[in-house]
Amino acid sequence: MLIVTLKPNGFSSNNPIIAKDFDINPANTIVKVICKPPYQIEMNELMNNVCNHINSFVDFEILTNHVVLNQSTELDSNTGKQKIIEIDFQIYW
Repeated sequence: MLIVTLKPNGFSSNNPIIAKDFDINPANTIVKVICKPPYQIEMNELMNNVCNHINSFVDFEILTNHVVLNQSTELDSNTGKQKIIEIDFQIYW
């Protein structure tokens, strides 16, 4: 499983992102995103941003239908809005 961490300075991953890792059938997989610290963003926007990040390393398009398998959020006591701690979602190519 690819684990992508979002920190204030941008994305990082548990392993280098290379095209051959996506040479599998079926042509989909799960990505875990961990936000450190929890991040206030629309979930679909975060998933799209992660796909764009992965796309910057491969020569084909990584997409998502925004299928979330797991999510963890917290309520920001100052703003009353949800912040994402972690999500697992499906990508395909």
